[in-house]
Amino acid sequence: SAASDVYKRQPLAVKAEIDERLDLVNWFLSEHSLKSNLEYLLKGIPDFERSLCRLSVRRGGPRDLFSLATAIEKTEKIFKIIVRRITSSGQPLFANIDEIIVSPYSVSTKIKDALADDLPLLVRDGNFIRSGFDTSLDSLRKLSKESRDHIASLQQKYSEETAITSLKIKYNNLLGYHIEVRSIHAEKLMSDAKFIHRQTTAQALRFTTIELADLERELTTAADRALTIEQSLYDLSLIHISEPTRQE
Repeated sequence: SAASDVYKRQPLAVKAEIDERLDLVNWFLSEHSLKSNLEYLLKGIPDFERSLCRLSVRRGGPRDLFSLATAIEKTEKIFKIIVRRITSSGQPLFANIDEIIVSPYSVSTKIKDALADDLPLLVRDGNFIRSGFDTSLDSLRKLSKESRDHIASLQQKYSEETAITSLKIKYNNLLGYHIEVRSIHAEKLMSDAKFIHRQTTAQALRFTTIELADLERELTTAADRALTIEQSLYDLSLIHISEPTRQE
């Protein structure tokens, strides 16, 4: 069709086609309401080209996905406004505009439905998929939360059993979760077979128990599996972006 050919050959070399394009420009210039609406929507479009560039080389993150989805969403609104106005005006040049512009709006909807409200910068930070989007992920998050609650309960239990009110269950990268008491309480825990000595410092002693080790394993495993699911959902979003569903 003539309208399709206009966008296949650039620059134009046929006078009739040049005149058609100039007529279209004049039509847009005369549509003051349309121009105002488009100007407003264009101002709200984020810098999605940078986000798309980062995503294409696997250096993007959840915020880049959101930026791209927002851009697609606003582009869809622009598309609908133009189609509605062209249809009502009978402008012949874009009579087949649906064939010229293909909108990946469904991709935007899928991405925004998946992403949480508060997004981290990096994928490895996790917690960027919205609760309720994936049942397996929700189950693992619930397991992680319950494990942390169990650890807090375990601290209270051990504190009451030993009568050491200052007993704490802490975490560091070297030991993971561990029970810490001041040196003055060392003998009480060292004489109890339940508490397994892990480390002695100048001010404190650190222990673990079989129960605490099992909880830590459960917590760590659940967190790792949850992050794996989030990463797979992120990768799936990238596939949708690179291969958008075309309108029939």
